[in-house]
Amino acid sequence: MGGSKNFIKKILKQFTFADAQMFWKELGIELVENRDNGRWYPSQQDARVVSQKLQEKIYQSNNIEVFLDCILQDISYENGIYRVSGQGQDFQSPQVIVASGGIAAPML
Repeated sequence: MGGSKNFIKKILKQFTFADAQMFWKELGIELVENRDNGRWYPSQQDARVVSQKLQEKIYQSNNIEVFLDCILQDISYENGIYRVSGQGQDFQSPQVIVASGGIAAPML
């Protein structure tokens, strides 16, 4: 459940910028460089596009359920099953990914 920043950095360093560009391009997102800060952004300049394209890819893959806009209150793990609860809903699964957005997330 989770990982340290060093763990995440180690994983991300395995991929080049070209790998990242190809990943986003395969999802239908072209990247453009902001010359003011040198960072790369979706050409649509809309974070919702990124969220939508990732959701589309997830829905096309395997048998994966996605729950969005949930406020989690508890996560427990017992006998190989995660139990996630929040906002009057309970979910159970052998695997769980919990993601929270950054600064732009409240605007999505």
